[in-house]
Amino acid sequence: MQKNGLQKVLTKFSTLLKERRDEQKKIQVDKDALLPELLSANFNRLWMLSLIGSLIAFSYGLKFFLTPSEGIAAADFWRRGILLTHLALLICMLLLFLVTSIYKKRDPMPSAGVQSFLQYTAIAALLASGLALTIIDQLITSNITPFLITTLLVSLLFRIRPIIITPIFVVVYLAFHLTLGIYQNDSSTILSNQLNGLTVTIMSIVLAFTMWQNSTRNILQTRYIEQQKAELEEKNSRLEQLVSYDSLTGLFNRREFDRILEHELNRINRIEQPLTLILLDLDHFKAFNDLYGHVKGDDCLKEVSAAVLSLVRRTGDAAVRYGGEEFAVILPQSSPEYAETLAERIRTAILDLEIPHPGNPAAPVVSISSGVLTILPPSHLTPLQTLEKVDALLYRAKHEGRNRWISALEWSEAVSYGVFQQFTWNPAWISGVSSIDQQHRQLLSMANELIKCLQALDNSSACRDLFADILDTFKQHCDDEERILAGLHYADLAPHAVLHKGLIEHGTSILRNWSPDYHAKKFSIVYYLILDLVVEHMEHADRAYFPLTRSWVSTV
Repeated sequence: MQKNGLQKVLTKFSTLLKERRDEQKKIQVDKDALLPELLSANFNRLWMLSLIGSLIAFSYGLKFFLTPSEGIAAADFWRRGILLTHLALLICMLLLFLVTSIYKKRDPMPSAGVQSFLQYTAIAALLASGLALTIIDQLITSNITPFLITTLLVSLLFRIRPIIITPIFVVVYLAFHLTLGIYQNDSSTILSNQLNGLTVTIMSIVLAFTMWQNSTRNILQTRYIEQQKAELEEKNSRLEQLVSYDSLTGLFNRREFDRILEHELNRINRIEQPLTLILLDLDHFKAFNDLYGHVKGDDCLKEVSAAVLSLVRRTGDAAVRYGGEEFAVILPQSSPEYAETLAERIRTAILDLEIPHPGNPAAPVVSISSGVLTILPPSHLTPLQTLEKVDALLYRAKHEGRNRWISALEWSEAVSYGVFQQFTWNPAWISGVSSIDQQHRQLLSMANELIKCLQALDNSSACRDLFADILDTFKQHCDDEERILAGLHYADLAPHAVLHKGLIEHGTSILRNWSPDYHAKKFSIVYYLILDLVVEHMEHADRAYFPLTRSWVSTV
């Protein structure tokens, strides 16, 4: 029993010892990896050290140079020795200052070999000058202050591995010990100084070791903290994904959907831009699951999600797994036309997946039905009211045969066509060029006529023709405007022409899709005219070049 107990204790002790040894090896490996960083820190100190060292050497040399000679041979020899030593130190420090100043302006830092050479050059210069000054001082005085200062200074300034710095200090002390008696004849003074030098050398070795340990420990702790911080951020990111994203599809989940929708509804009036919500539902997906099983059903949801996500690309747009086989797309600052185009692209993209679905009467493959609700400012809809309205549109799409989308516009009762009955000419729109101003007024007048036409219930053909006339007039206006601006060397002509092209393409799309049920879309047309042609074009884009045209007209 006792033998078994002793074996267990010995085994446990051996295990602990091995773990400790492994830990020490790991720490040593980590410290070895810190050498470049410590070398770089030493190099950065060299610039300040060389600057201060140059000033000190110059000051001491100047002081001795200006001090008058006493006419004593020993004193004169001592003064010359001190001057020559400080001159040599000054030259060395100036060279180090020059080199480090050059390298400080370069990127990247010099190689490790260059840094090591400069580092050990500085150490050699300091220790050699301290040793030389101490030996020469023995002619006049018994102090060994230079040796003490330089030895301690090296141990404090430089972070060098103890296995390297210890032999350096030992060699310097031996040189100090052997040469101290060259100019010092008093044996008791020599012995005292040798002991003091030995004490300072040991202190310097211990201090260098302590500074090395502290520096490496601090760097390792900093790295450890940074690593822990990075791991924590990664965990927080994963947690955020778990909280905000659906684990199966990778889309936003219902919780994040509620947050985004509430946020966008709160700011719709502030930014005065429309908001679109699309609610999508896979047709007869229960039958798909019953036929193929839930594993195939999950695979289908993943493919559909990827297809939806590939089409929702604008910054700020959000694709969501609303729940089960339902998806949602939130489109801030989107026109009704864009929302409808996206809904159709999603519908065709799902069909193009060609996932067989025999239980779907709407199509032989998996299909989707959608409700598309565009909310125009001002609006006071709550998230619940918004969901109820878009859900009703989705229900209509299902009721009318599925594999389709139904869209609608939602705006406050305070917004009516009466508000936009007449456009009023703004004097700030005067460019100074009579042809441009005349075309602007003409477009404004034609827009007023179109609004009047849209209020009638039986003028579809007439309204379409009027809209076509507006578009033709706008095309001619763009050509004339670009020609004039080109002649004036307008700096922003290229982006201005791109804006014209986009407006024309938008108008052409509205004209191409004009249908007898235009009354359901007439607000979209008015919205296009007001936001794009009047607000964006005349109020913002055109006014940017008005200082140029007005200045040109005033000089003609």
